[in-house]
Amino acid sequence: MIEFVFLSHLISTAIMVGVIWIVQLVHYPSFRYIESGKFRDFAFFHRQKIAYIVAPVMVVELLTGLFLLPHFHSIFAVSMVMLLGVWLVTFFYSIKEHNILLSGKDEESIERLVKTNWYRTLLWSIRLVIISTLA
Repeated sequence: MIEFVFLSHLISTAIMVGVIWIVQLVHYPSFRYIESGKFRDFAFFHRQKIAYIVAPVMVVELLTGLFLLPHFHSIFAVSMVMLLGVWLVTFFYSIKEHNILLSGKDEESIERLVKTNWYRTLLWSIRLVIISTLA
């Protein structure tokens, strides 16, 4: 049971690392190239479609991590603190900027989104390294 939950956690983290690097290097920077007149529709499309990918995987990662927390040593707890950081950045920065962009193209909001997303990118990447060492 523990092995299955751990593998599910490792896979969900790996998926999110792949997604976040694509988002960071390709997707969010591409926001700059969307025409202002089409940006609002694009922002709604993005919010709806990205949620189908990231929401279930993030929930699996969180729930499996919480389940595993008492079964691993302190380095796993450190990785879970990093996951908490990912969720905090998501709720207090990323969602905030996406909500601004639902009103239309805002270059400053796009730049803040790209800049603050580096925190999530690095935290998830470090988590994957830590969790991989526990496998």
